[in-house]
Amino acid sequence: QGAVPVALAAVDRVSARRISATLQLHGVRLRDETGWKLSTTRAAASLMALLRAARWRAQGEGADDALLDWLKHTHAPTGQVQALERTLRMPNSMPNSMPDQQNIAREAIKFIVTGGVAVSPDALLASLRASRPVAQWLTSVEQVLGATGQWSTLVTDSAGRDCLQALHLTQPQLVHAHTAPMSLAEFSAWASDGLESASFKPAMDVTPDAVQVVVLPLAQVMARPFAAIVIAGADEQRLPSSPEPQGTWSRAERCALGLPSREALGTEQQAVWQCAMQVPLVDVLWRSTEGEQALLPSPLLQRWQLAQAAQGHSVAQGLDPREDTLHDATPTVRPQPTARALKVSKLSASSYGDLRTCPYRFFALRLLGLQDAPELDEQLSKRDFGSWLHSVLGDFHTRRKAAFESAQPAMPDRALLDLCAAEQQIADSGFIPFTAAWPQVRESYLLWLAQHEAESWQFDQAELERTLEHATQAGERVTLIGRLDRVDRLSRGPMAGTAYVLDYKTESTQASKERVKNPLEDTQLAFYAALLGEDDIHAAYVNVAERDCKITPQPDIMAARDAVLQGISVDVQHIHTGHALPALGEGKACDFCAARGLCRKDMWTL
Repeated sequence: QGAVPVALAAVDRVSARRISATLQLHGVRLRDETGWKLSTTRAAASLMALLRAARWRAQGEGADDALLDWLKHTHAPTGQVQALERTLRMPNSMPNSMPDQQNIAREAIKFIVTGGVAVSPDALLASLRASRPVAQWLTSVEQVLGATGQWSTLVTDSAGRDCLQALHLTQPQLVHAHTAPMSLAEFSAWASDGLESASFKPAMDVTPDAVQVVVLPLAQVMARPFAAIVIAGADEQRLPSSPEPQGTWSRAERCALGLPSREALGTEQQAVWQCAMQVPLVDVLWRSTEGEQALLPSPLLQRWQLAQAAQGHSVAQGLDPREDTLHDATPTVRPQPTARALKVSKLSASSYGDLRTCPYRFFALRLLGLQDAPELDEQLSKRDFGSWLHSVLGDFHTRRKAAFESAQPAMPDRALLDLCAAEQQIADSGFIPFTAAWPQVRESYLLWLAQHEAESWQFDQAELERTLEHATQAGERVTLIGRLDRVDRLSRGPMAGTAYVLDYKTESTQASKERVKNPLEDTQLAFYAALLGEDDIHAAYVNVAERDCKITPQPDIMAARDAVLQGISVDVQHIHTGHALPALGEGKACDFCAARGLCRKDMWTL
C-alpha cells in the first residue's frame, strides 16, 4: 500500500496484542499508540514494592513476603537475598516457634551495600512510616530509592522515567508543599492511583514514514488516512452501540457537571464506526463464544450489514481462507516412573498413605523429596490449631498422670487444662478466633473424658514414638516409624491392660466416619496398631470440637493392621523390582496435591 499504513483498532486489547506480537515476529514495522497502564510495568512494581514493604513491615502481617519482594528490586546482594528466602521458607514445627536459622538469616541481610555505602533496609523502611505532606513524601521516597540503587535503575528505563514523572518524583517542587499530612497508607493509595491513571507508550525505533501498521483506539481512526483497517473484537460486549458512561453519576448530575450523556456517547460511537467503514478495505473480527457464553456481533456491525443489504450491496462474511486438515490423535503420555534405584528404607503412616492413595505422589514427594515452597507469613489455619491442641492435650494428660502417681494434690482438670493452654498460647492475632472457642472446646473434651474414664480406660502415654522392623516378601527390611497421639489402657476386668490407640482429629465427625467405613482403606490407625505391636488392641479417632467431642472407633483394627503389614510387604517389593508408580489419585486426593503440576493430570487426553 506504499507509504499509507494499515490500522489495527484495539477494541479487544488482548487480541490486538497477540496480533501485534505476531506481526513483529514477522518483521512488520509497527507503532503502538494505545500503550498500557503504567501500573502494570516492572518499574511501577519496583516503586510499589518499596511502599508495600514499609507498610506491611510496620503492621507485621505479610512482612517477610513484602521484604523479599522489595529486596529483589534493590541492589542488595543476590546471594544474601536468596539465602534469606530459602531460610524463611523452612517449615516451622509450631506456628509460634522461630528457628534460629531464620533469625541468623535476618541478621545477614541487615545492610545493603550501594555505591560503597552500607545502609540498613529496616532503617530505610522505618523512615517511611511517619505522616507528612506529599512534597516531603516525594523527597523521602527519592532518598530511599537512591540509597538502594532503585533510582539509577528507574532513570535508565523508559517506563521507569514515566513512573517518576507521573508521581512528580523528578520535580517534587511542582507539588504544593502545604498540603495536609498523609499517612503511609494514604500516600501509597495516592501513588497507586497516579500510576493507574497514566499510560505507558514504549518508544518506537521506526520513523513515521516507515510504519506499516498502526495500533490505535477505534476513536482515533477519524480523519486519518489508512489503506486498510482491522477491527479486532467487534462483539456485543466490547463494541456496544452505546458505551456505558463512566462513574456513578446520575443523568441529572452528568448534565450539571457537563459530562456527556449516554445518548451523546452513542452518537459519537456511531460516528466513529461510520468513519471506520469509509476506509478502502475493512476487516472486522469478533468472537462467537467466550468460555461457555455465546457472543453476538456488535449492534453497530449488525446495523451496518442490514443497511448494506438494503442498498443491494454484498458483504463477505464468515469466509475462512484456512483449509481443513486432519491430525492423528497424540494423547499425552501419562507418567510411569520407576524407583528401582531409590530404596524404600523407612515408611511413616502419612508416607504409606500417599503410596496407597497415589503412587506418583509417593514417588515425587517422598522418594524424590520434592515439596512446595511454603508461603511466607501464612495465616494460622485450623491445621495449626490441631497441632497446638495435640501439644496441649498431651501435656495435660502427662501432668495429670504424674500428679496421680506421686500421690500429690491434683489440680482440678479444668484449671490444669487452662494452664497447659496458656503456657503454649500462640502469640499471633490469627489465633484469636481459636482462643475465643477454647472454653467450649475444653468443656466438650472434659465431658467426653469423664465418660471415657467411666468405662475403665486410663491414660498411659502421649506422643509415643515407635519403630518396627518389617520384612518384605523378598526378605528386605523396611523400618516403620510413627508417633502415636495417645495410648490408653483398660484399668480393670479380665482384659485389664488392653491398649486403646487414640488419634486426635479436629475434622468433622462425618469425615472420621468415612475414614473407618472401610477398614482396609484406613491406613493411619492400622499403621499405628502395627507400631504398637500388641495382640489385642482397640483404636479410634477422637473428634475434638466446640459443640461436642465424640469418638469414632475402628472396630476391625486387627484385620486392618494385618492388611496394612501385608500391603507394605507387597508394595515395597514391587517398588524395588521396578514396578511403575503411576498417578492413580482421584477426587479429593488430587484437589490439594502438591505433585499435581508434575503428573499434569489436567493435561491428560481422556
